Amino acid sequence: MTKVFCTRLLTDEDRNAALRLGLEIVCKSFIRTVPVELQDYQKTLMEEELQQPNQILLFTSKNAVRFAVEKYLQFFQEDFREKWQYYSLSGATKKELLKHINSNQIIASADNADDLIHVIKENLPENKVYFFCSNERRDTLPLFFKKHLIPFREWIIYKTVATPQKIQERFSAYLFFSPSAVDSFFSVNKIESHIPCYAIGGTTASSLKQRITNPVFASPKPVIGQLLKILSDNLKSENGILKK
Repeated sequence: MTKVFCTRLLTDEDRNAALRLGLEIVCKSFIRTVPVELQDYQKTLMEEELQQPNQILLFTSKNAVRFAVEKYLQFFQEDFREKWQYYSLSGATKKELLKHINSNQIIASADNADDLIHVIKENLPENKVYFFCSNERRDTLPLFFKKHLIPFREWIIYKTVATPQKIQERFSAYLFFSPSAVDSFFSVNKIESHIPCYAIGGTTASSLKQRITNPVFASPKPVIGQLLKILSDNLKSENGILKK
């Protein structure tokens, strides 16, 4: 059984999937998310604007979906919510979103922000786009909307807090799920340069490459099952069988 370190807590389903691939995953979270309470005037503005017909909501993280629904969106009347449309990243973000809306309300989705832009370009929106995000979101989508003069409003509804901790044990590989976790991990840890690191998506992979010279592998889609499969396949190709 190969021991792998993961910088995010995994579900039992994901851990069991890893075990079936011969991977023992040790998890510790290197970031935590905290909701940001909007001021009263912001809540009033949100209520006024989202009660207009056919508004478009944008999500690029499952935490944004969770906090937006829990803190704000669930309190709108259903006849308004049913008319909203959505842009979303795929993977965990889209999966979380589909817990609360009908699939036909998603008008565009993609694996990353750059790909989402390409999809949106095919049919530029006329209505305002509302982006629910964290305090550490990338500029890619806001700059795109500004460049194309698309009405746009950003709601920062949660913040990401680093929770660094020293890891003494050595592992055969390390898994990362966000640039914030990369920064938090390497603020107090070092790993030997030959040990591979695995990232969900290109953005996290780029953050790793800025920090380390280790081999870095990224899943083509933001799906942990794909990341675990790549790790398992790499270990098999290196050794014929998984390391013991």
